[in-house]
Amino acid sequence: MAPHVDDAEYGCGGTISKLCKNSDLFCVTFSFAEKSLTEGFVKEDLKLEMFQASDTLGLKRENIINKDYEVREFP
Repeated sequence: MAPHVDDAEYGCGGTISKLCKNSDLFCVTFSFAEKSLTEGFVKEDLKLEMFQASDTLGLKRENIINKDYEVREFP
C-alpha cells in the first residue's frame, strides 16, 4: 500500500521488482493526487509516470488499485 503514486516505487522498487518476477504482486495507492498538483502540471502526468515506473519494475497495470481519495482527506 502506498499513500502517494511514487511512494512504492521509491521506497521499495527493488523489492517490487524481485517479487514481480516470482508472483503476482498487487499495489494499492490511496490517491493519484491530481487535485493537489501545483500550477503548470498536467493532471495525468503523475498517473502516467507511475504506470511507466510500474511497467519498468514488472508490476502489471491491472494489479494496481487506486482508491482515489482526496489528498489529506483520508476517511
